Amino acid sequence: MIICADDFGMTADINRATAELTRSGKIDAVSCMVNMPFFTTAELAALGSVQLGLHFTLADSPQSFRSCVLRAYTRRLNRQEICAELSAQYERFGEVAGRQPDFIDGHLHIQQLPVVRDALIDFIRTRCGVAPPRVRNAAMPLRQCSIKSFLIAAPGRVLKRKLRKAGIPTNDGFGGIYNYLDFMRYPQHLANFMRTVPENGIIMVHPGLEEPWRRAEYDALLSGLGRK
Repeated sequence: MIICADDFGMTADINRATAELTRSGKIDAVSCMVNMPFFTTAELAALGSVQLGLHFTLADSPQSFRSCVLRAYTRRLNRQEICAELSAQYERFGEVAGRQPDFIDGHLHIQQLPVVRDALIDFIRTRCGVAPPRVRNAAMPLRQCSIKSFLIAAPGRVLKRKLRKAGIPTNDGFGGIYNYLDFMRYPQHLANFMRTVPENGIIMVHPGLEEPWRRAEYDALLSGLGRK
């Protein structure tokens, strides 16, 4: 099971929290937002030895995300433009990290949307050679889904099927989705993720020091409620 911290590079406090968790052995992987101000070589060095991924970003606000979702499901996104943006972010990752990403996922699960997922698969087939990076999917059993997680898991199931058909490695199991307004109960949510996600699965986390919901995740992970 992989515990992956998202949003590295977004803010200084997210980076500090993530680095502390990697040094403490509480998380296994870090997903990086390469176009954010705190994605730098020096910030990466503070992580030590950890899997690094590209947190592909097409929308960074609720408004832009809603617009992207609408255009995706009405097939008004341009696949070539998405490939070009993905290529630019992939190259930026390599310039700063000095290596290619171990995996690719997406901010707000953008990699799972129609058009975007096909552009991503095309990009990996043409650019990533015989050892492609893993791609994260958020497919989950229906019995584990709330309304929110169902809306994320459903396109995840489609992406997972497409990735397997294309021979691109992906996870088998996912956890980390909950109502962020319920952050005070995050220890219980984390315990549930640890119990239900299988060995080849991924648990997505969002540690930080300033926003209360991110701080709740950081405190729970650092205390050993996730990986001891």
